[in-house]
Amino acid sequence: MLLKKEKIKMSAAESNIIRSGLKGRYRPLLTMGAVYLLLSFVLRIVLWAAMGRNFQVSAAQEFIILGLGVVNDLLVLPPLLLFFTLILTLLPNLKGESMFRRLWARFFSMAAIFGFIYLSIAEFFFFAEFNARFNLVAVDYLIYPNEVFVNIWETYHVLWLLLATALLTIIIQAIFDRRLIRRRLPAMPFKRRLLFLGIHILLTIFCLSLFSTDSLAIFKNRVANEITANGISSFFRALHTNELNFKQYYRTIDDKRAFTIMRRQLCTSDSLAAKGFNENLNRTFPAPVKGLGKLKKGLGKLNIVAVVEESFGAQFVGAYGDKRGLTPNFDRLAKQGLLFTNAYASGTRT
Repeated sequence: MLLKKEKIKMSAAESNIIRSGLKGRYRPLLTMGAVYLLLSFVLRIVLWAAMGRNFQVSAAQEFIILGLGVVNDLLVLPPLLLFFTLILTLLPNLKGESMFRRLWARFFSMAAIFGFIYLSIAEFFFFAEFNARFNLVAVDYLIYPNEVFVNIWETYHVLWLLLATALLTIIIQAIFDRRLIRRRLPAMPFKRRLLFLGIHILLTIFCLSLFSTDSLAIFKNRVANEITANGISSFFRALHTNELNFKQYYRTIDDKRAFTIMRRQLCTSDSLAAKGFNENLNRTFPAPVKGLGKLKKGLGKLNIVAVVEESFGAQFVGAYGDKRGLTPNFDRLAKQGLLFTNAYASGTRT
């Protein structure tokens, strides 16, 4: 009984710390969280209106999506706001007003709001191209940005989007400025601040360990689940797993049918199926030998080598004018063979 009473007292003390913190020193966290939830809510409506209906996501489903989406966003808030909690914890108690502190506080709040808005815009355009939240493609965009950022700059009106984001940031900051920026930072003992930070860290661990990006993916419709999901969570899941569900994003056929088609096209009179051909399509090509029946021609003379390399831009190749010496072997092959200087691709811009 005494142990239970102590636990009740402890939980009550923790609740009191949270309440007093959110009413005082940590109140800007509530406002910042509300701004993020509002932007995410609006984004889900826009995604459904602009693209969801084209994939048979009904209005009734959208109401469910909005509710589940708020839950997903709430689960992302603890790790998202942890940095701001750390700053508010480390700031010392001041007796008077501090204009310098208010300027820094306004800078951090505007930077966060700008980031939230620009992230929403980026998610919209990414969704328009891939019908998905941020995934491994977005991760690769950031890891290998050289050509991607140039394509994005050429494809979208990035400068105008930045200006619009800045304007909207100023408007939102002006609306919530009194709630985000306090004239006097409410005093709070350092031990209580550390307890508040510890509770926030535990809440972050709880959300990250017990819930995943797909925890609330209840729809059979993939696009409906994508609209429900949270883009930040999707991005970090892709970064952590380095996986992309191929069958979800690309049209496929049954494996047996695919192997049947490939066997029919690959097995010619000049090749023999190797061991395990039905699973890996490996073949052997005997050399030209007289008296070998149908296989007497063999593979014949080989004089063409096709080199395919992802993101191998011409600006990196010495044969096309680069002076850094990054591709000595390719440059040597270019001198020995036929080098094409103009090529046309029928695929997408990426």
